[in-house]
Amino acid sequence: MNESISLKMTIKPVAYTQYVGESFEGPCRTGSPENLTPEAQKKNARATFSMFLDHLKANLTPDAALLEPAFLAWQKNKPVPEEELRKLDGDSKDADLFLISIGWGWNAAAEIAKRYNKPVATMWNAFMGEGYPTCRIHIGRSFDLEEYRPVDFDDLNRLISLLAVKKAVRQSRILAVLTGGDNPALENLRSKYGIAYETIQAQEMFDEIDRADAEETQRITDGLIRNAHKVHMKREDIVPSVSFYVAARRLMQRYKCNAFSFPCYETCAMRIPAEKKFVPCLAHSLLKDEGFPSVCEGDVTMLPAMMLLMYISKKSAPMGNPFLVDKDKNIYALHHDVPGLKMKGLYEPDLSYEIRNFTFEGWGATIRRDYSLDKGQPVTIGAFNSAFTQFLLTKGEIVGCRGFDEVGCKLMAYVKVPDVVGLYRKAQRFDFCRHHAMVYGDHTHDLAELGELMGFEIVWA
Repeated sequence: MNESISLKMTIKPVAYTQYVGESFEGPCRTGSPENLTPEAQKKNARATFSMFLDHLKANLTPDAALLEPAFLAWQKNKPVPEEELRKLDGDSKDADLFLISIGWGWNAAAEIAKRYNKPVATMWNAFMGEGYPTCRIHIGRSFDLEEYRPVDFDDLNRLISLLAVKKAVRQSRILAVLTGGDNPALENLRSKYGIAYETIQAQEMFDEIDRADAEETQRITDGLIRNAHKVHMKREDIVPSVSFYVAARRLMQRYKCNAFSFPCYETCAMRIPAEKKFVPCLAHSLLKDEGFPSVCEGDVTMLPAMMLLMYISKKSAPMGNPFLVDKDKNIYALHHDVPGLKMKGLYEPDLSYEIRNFTFEGWGATIRRDYSLDKGQPVTIGAFNSAFTQFLLTKGEIVGCRGFDEVGCKLMAYVKVPDVVGLYRKAQRFDFCRHHAMVYGDHTHDLAELGELMGFEIVWA
């Protein structure tokens, strides 16, 4: 399984207080003399922080891990002592997010965000009634920094899950198979979102197929045949496509990659796939079922969209050519032979499927899922433009299937969308027309928030 699917966010809880060096009352300062001493102020702040930590531990998502809490204190109207900030240095490298329980006065979030170049989230540390945390609204934030203000622990957990997706994308590494020169989109992805990549020529991929472990290939083939509802191919005609998958996984391990791209359109002009009797469709399906984004036709532009959909949903995400099928009924179709067995969850049981030949000669194995079995299933559809600055986003509902029992790249999911003509026009106008990705479930709200976190514009359709 792709480790990026289950990334944990490491959280560094921080609290601070600014105390007055003497005991007296005044504006914004009331109480008995013994409760206004510096020692009493720090003691009260620590007690409030302890209460906050208890609530945090009781409500924090299991997708996060807590580092040792840090408490800072210094005298009001004096510069922050360096020795106080140094309390954060030890964990600064491991912390994905500084969670600051706000004290009075100076906004520590800005200083910490600048010092460590890490995101910060601030939560008001007072409690009212029966221990319910309050959300202090009037404190300003630093909009030039990566600073967030969750309103409660549910909102904090949502933020953590979205930041985990952002982290997973940033740590992704693509293995792109090429048939010639460079793919400029790869470098664009690196500069825009920090996604690394490795390129190899198709011949290396073909050579690796010949070296695919025979025992592993046979085991996977047997499992696919055994678990299929129907198999429309001879076993020996399935094996070469499984060998392609085994080779792809081996190369991904060798180059430390967790995403894959293969130029099937370009290799259509080569005789090698026909000689070796494979198509890459099966590998794309199986890789995505393990949490590895994998795209057809060398469409690197599709990869970050697929990453977002898969990392948010923890489900396999098919991709394909988009079609306007029926403008009156708002029917859209997604067309490619790359459904997943884990489209309802990477940790859920496999969906039912059949194995069908891609070619009329009988070779080239593809997974086929009858999408009509999923009628009524909500879906989210998305795609980036070629500049990776805009993201086309819509939701819909599966209403049928076409091409399930046909030879060739014929499988289509029929989806009812809010406005298929509007979707068509925006896809054309904003450069989203090559391929789209789809995932089961409505994840539009999460994707819209990710647009804000990662800096891309949502184009609603």
